[in-house]
Amino acid sequence: WKARQVRRCIDCTTADKPVTAKSKDEESCKGAAAAKAVDTKLPLDSKVFKAYERKHGTMAALQRSGEGGDGKAYAELGYIYAHGNGVARDQETACKYWIAGAACGDVECMGTLGARYCSGRGVPLDAAEGFRYYKMAADQGCAGGIYGTAICYENGEGVDVDLDEAQRLQKIAFDKVHADPAGAGGKARAAKYKEDIINALARIDSKKKGGRMGGAF
Repeated sequence: WKARQVRRCIDCTTADKPVTAKSKDEESCKGAAAAKAVDTKLPLDSKVFKAYERKHGTMAALQRSGEGGDGKAYAELGYIYAHGNGVARDQETACKYWIAGAACGDVECMGTLGARYCSGRGVPLDAAEGFRYYKMAADQGCAGGIYGTAICYENGEGVDVDLDEAQRLQKIAFDKVHADPAGAGGKARAAKYKEDIINALARIDSKKKGGRMGGAF
């Protein structure tokens, strides 16, 4: 799962209080949002969001939108901290926002957390948790989540090795990216995804044949 370029250019003059999501056992985003006042609803990129952003700044607007239940806002905040876009880079804070966004159902946050837990970047290394997040994204049809789940099956990260399942999932991921390059982040990113998938399929085929390289399909 490759982190995309943050689309927002911010002037971080507004104080920002990181979310306090701590684990998969936290209260769901839906329940947390319901506990907030109705006026915290601030759908990302809506007119009301843009008006609030002009008055209070991007960070404050994204925070408020996330508290209202918009997982995409938490995804944006995570990428802002991960890339140091107007703030000091802070991978732990980025992951806290992604955890909150995943609890809201945002598949981008789920897939990103899959990669983060499997690599131990910004969160403790936990392959089982990484597989869980990848699988959550995959179950919603996310190509990146399907690809990450396949890698876990190939390498036995958080799940038993299953090369047949890894191969099946990689082919599904390839078909999704090929059919919808825009959904994979554009033509350039889709081409890189397809290259990675083809390499993975060749690697899996080699493993199934005892190390002898063969065709990917």
